[in-house]
Amino acid sequence: MHGNQDLVVAVDGSGSVQQSGFDILKQFAETVVSRYQTKYYGRKRDKIGICQFGNGEVMPDGKTISPAINVKPLTFSKEDVLAAVQGLEFKKGFTNMAQAFATAEDMFTQGSRKGAQQAVMVISDGKPSFAWETSGQVQQLDDKSIMRYFVVVNEEPGDTDAMKQMKAWASRPWESNLVHVPGLETLHGAEEMWVQKAISHFCPKAYSPGVREKFEHANEVQKVYSGGYCSSTTDWVEHGPWEDRKTAWRKCKALTLEKGYQIFDLTPDNYARHYYGGQWYCWTGKLDVSPTLYDEWFQDKSDPQCPGDGGHWIIDQYDTYAIYPRDEVVCTSMGIPVASADDCSGKDVWHFSGTSMNFVAAEWVKENYDSWGGTGTCSSLVYTSGKTCKDHCTSFGKTCHRGQQAAVDRADQLNYWLQGNGKAGTKCTADDTKHDEQTTEENGCLQTHDYQVCACK
Repeated sequence: MHGNQDLVVAVDGSGSVQQSGFDILKQFAETVVSRYQTKYYGRKRDKIGICQFGNGEVMPDGKTISPAINVKPLTFSKEDVLAAVQGLEFKKGFTNMAQAFATAEDMFTQGSRKGAQQAVMVISDGKPSFAWETSGQVQQLDDKSIMRYFVVVNEEPGDTDAMKQMKAWASRPWESNLVHVPGLETLHGAEEMWVQKAISHFCPKAYSPGVREKFEHANEVQKVYSGGYCSSTTDWVEHGPWEDRKTAWRKCKALTLEKGYQIFDLTPDNYARHYYGGQWYCWTGKLDVSPTLYDEWFQDKSDPQCPGDGGHWIIDQYDTYAIYPRDEVVCTSMGIPVASADDCSGKDVWHFSGTSMNFVAAEWVKENYDSWGGTGTCSSLVYTSGKTCKDHCTSFGKTCHRGQQAAVDRADQLNYWLQGNGKAGTKCTADDTKHDEQTTEENGCLQTHDYQVCACK
């Protein structure tokens, strides 16, 4: 998920949620944050900060309520934000939600960007103290056009006074800005579903990595950089104008292929757009994009690297696209038909070596293509249907270089995690837990499984 949003996530650590409930809320907050993309297509997108409330107590003066905690000021470092969430401790105080809003407002004053949407996401059991003071803080946020999102986790019906209060505090319309989870156990048992629901409600530019990947696979082209291009690109030629972006994109891709190039940029004519409602131009450019580089760009949209020592020229309105290097497709050149999603040539292979039912990142290790298959091997996910990778390679007159059972039953969990971190999904997996159950002779080429990653050369 990516947009242009400055978001403060406020997590409830009050005594009413209890330790077990707080652990569930904290895990939910961590998963939500992991879905945000602080950097995408090479440009900074979302800033995120963490605020904790529920530490409320009356100060020694007998009148003042202790402030909420600014755990992590707004930052583009998602790693720092995740570490801050993981370090949250159960506070056991009363629910000083008014102070949470006041602290969030201060965080925006100190670190928000001009032009970014400002928003507070409250994750709570919905049992605040000092409703009058909280309403006053809500009004202050409303006056400054700061969005208020609520994830309310309790078993109360939606028409209780407490829930009506939460709906009144959420930005209007509350139906779009409040998610009511019917209890902590429900949240714990279906966390991913509720995370997805919250994201689709609250993020102004939520997107589906799977849809993007499907489009890019089908069109053999991908967007690489937003607002700039690699400085090492040469031989730029301007084309256009066209009346709409879709036409410009299609014709620009065709012109790029016609020239034998792999890079093109799209840019609007802002004057023409303002006065005439259209006009798009494109530039075709020359840059050597190997299958390995193309896959690196495809796998990680946060920080695409230019080849060699090249950097990026930053020019707003210019979006860079790369065309898949068809002439260098290893499997096709060897006469081995492989669907693009199943082609592991030039790609990392992810090894699974764990026992956990749920996804644990530490149980996965990636091996790069040069190590797995090596330059010039056709590596792909193959439905061998009880036969061997040697059988598969031999059927095309090639030699089996390596084979291993794919971790197909674990791939969905891996892909959900990869996509949540802004990376592409993959079918290139290997199950290390079962590799020694059959012969490892000839580098695994003699094993019989239904699905394997085979490297032929």
